[in-house]
Amino acid sequence: MQSSCIKKGLIRTLSAVQSLESLGAQVCSVALGNFHPVIGLASAPKDIPELEPITIKTQGHIAAPIQAIFYKGCLLTWAAQPTISPEVPYEQ
Repeated sequence: MQSSCIKKGLIRTLSAVQSLESLGAQVCSVALGNFHPVIGLASAPKDIPELEPITIKTQGHIAAPIQAIFYKGCLLTWAAQPTISPEVPYEQ
């Protein structure tokens, strides 16, 4: 049973990765999760709608906001771009 779930996850992931590469996306990582395969991208995919950051990943003591969407049964994630409000001047 578990072997069948792993095979299905691998097939789903391979299909999504091939499709993303054909769209010009750079795949950085792949992980088979408990529920959905997770595909890490270098940047936001061009032809797939973006969503607001849905979670915060913590690496050490640094919080790194990510954006994520579901695509072909997989969860795509990439680093959220920081936004600087035009009303607030940048100070060094």
